Amino acid sequence: MEFHLTCERGKIKLGEGNNSVGDLIPGYFAEIGLQNIQVYIGDKTSPMFPSYASREQQVSKQQCLDWLDRGTWEQHEALRYFLAGGGTALDFEAYWLRMLQGNQLVKESLLNETFHSSGGSMMYLISGQKQG
Repeated sequence: MEFHLTCERGKIKLGEGNNSVGDLIPGYFAEIGLQNIQVYIGDKTSPMFPSYASREQQVSKQQCLDWLDRGTWEQHEALRYFLAGGGTALDFEAYWLRMLQGNQLVKESLLNETFHSSGGSMMYLISGQKQG
């Protein structure tokens, strides 16, 4: 978690995006004068458990495998974000190796059909009205 948070801080600091911008949208809506701002948290999960029988679980499994093959960032990009976020090159190497090992374990458990998860994530529905 520390690795990803440090990379996210670096990405923001470099002006290359914010993967947690959803938390800020209600405030941005208020800043631009929207009224009747409403925020809801989606209650839909994407559970995965063997034998991944449903179509939804098959798609989730394939998406996860694709993501694990691609990774969140290329190594050079992650290093740049990590350093910009306050991390050190020495710490990066240890975190990067741990992340690759963890990803490999998840991939193997998906392929062996032993992976299971409740599939929870934070998803927002945010609305506001422009006056006038």
